[in-house]
Amino acid sequence: MKEAEKEKKSVGCFSYFFGAGLGMLTGFIHPVIPLFAIPFMLYVVFKVNREISAEDSYKSLLSKMSIPKKTEFVTFLEGADSLVPNHPHYFWLEDNFIHIFPQKYPETYSQYDIQKLKLVKIPLQAIEYYSAKGDFYTETKISGGGGGGISLKGALVGGVVGATVGGKTGGAAGAIIAGRKKVKDVQSETIIHDSRATCLYYRYENDVCVLRFGYNDYDVLYKLIPEKSYDAHVLIQAKHTTDKTSMDVADQIKSLKNLKDEGIINEEEFEAAKGKLLNKL
Repeated sequence: MKEAEKEKKSVGCFSYFFGAGLGMLTGFIHPVIPLFAIPFMLYVVFKVNREISAEDSYKSLLSKMSIPKKTEFVTFLEGADSLVPNHPHYFWLEDNFIHIFPQKYPETYSQYDIQKLKLVKIPLQAIEYYSAKGDFYTETKISGGGGGGISLKGALVGGVVGATVGGKTGGAAGAIIAGRKKVKDVQSETIIHDSRATCLYYRYENDVCVLRFGYNDYDVLYKLIPEKSYDAHVLIQAKHTTDKTSMDVADQIKSLKNLKDEGIINEEEFEAAKGKLLNKL
């Protein structure tokens, strides 16, 4: 690790001295050349040092976390400022938490941008569900095909020339030949509209938040947390509703039995009321 850092520093120093030396050399050759060469070399030096600083900062962040060797990858789209939109991310499940961290970052990122990257951790109990949403359709755009027919301007010019040379017959022929327009080629273009995405809904404090990933990343989420899919969410909610209804019915039947035991209602009334409650299940 230390050898790699020394090598990067030496590359930065070399680029600096190389730029300075080349600027001095071009100054001896022609005094005007440095006006163009020096700014360019300074840009190169700055770019190299910027990339090295960003890479060092990113590796420093990675060293502070233990990413599993067999981690999954997803394409993050939007929903968290500490992640990188439209770039691949590490995605893994550990200690009942979903972990997400950028696997790549734009080349334009500086050391300051890298320092804003954070590991996103979402507890499983905070996840409501995830589902695939959006539309996909194609549109065919057709252009061209115009033109053809007879140009009035061409017909007039042809008529004058023909009349001068050969009278009416020549004039008519000249009008037809000179007045023809060129037909444009028909062109078609297929436009794809794809707004599909995999949406992960979770609770944070009193709000419901959402992270959007690539549409095909649904398989990754289903592999790690199948119990949080939308279908499973619907089944769980339905079961909770049924259980609550069953408990309510059971409590009401107990109340009816107490009324019967106290002689407030008779056996026939008890059985009729109990039947109505059981029909709700």
